[in-house]
Amino acid sequence: MQSATKSRPRGATIAATVSIIGGIAGLFFGIGFIAQDALLHPLIESAIGDLPRQNLSADQASTPGFGIALGTAFLPLAIVSFIAASGLLKGRRWAWTATLVLSIASMAWYAFTVALIPSNGGRMLGVIIGAVTIYFLYRPHVKAYLGKGLRS
Repeated sequence: MQSATKSRPRGATIAATVSIIGGIAGLFFGIGFIAQDALLHPLIESAIGDLPRQNLSADQASTPGFGIALGTAFLPLAIVSFIAASGLLKGRRWAWTATLVLSIASMAWYAFTVALIPSNGGRMLGVIIGAVTIYFLYRPHVKAYLGKGLRS
């Protein structure tokens, strides 16, 4: 008897690729925010010293610790993105749910930032990528590959 192997649909591969790219971006942003707040911010503060700060607006000032908090939120999400991508590539049932949750969270984050600062169109691309990923996840052959199309 031959074992039936299921071939991975292109939609699952695309969703996994998007998760990997998102994980890489999350690692870079997380490490960058932490480094900026933990390393660069104190250096800049000590370099500025007692210089007058009348030209510094409230928008240019950063809250101490905010970058560290933001970075520590990005890092676990990046790791979960890599795990979800691996699950998508291997056809794991849980990967469908993990990727869906990550995509919805990503879309909500990007939509929130677009609403706060509408001048940057790049964040709108994040909403579109999340929507396309969700579209691929709901394709019948992708759901079947990941075991979501079948009722047990």
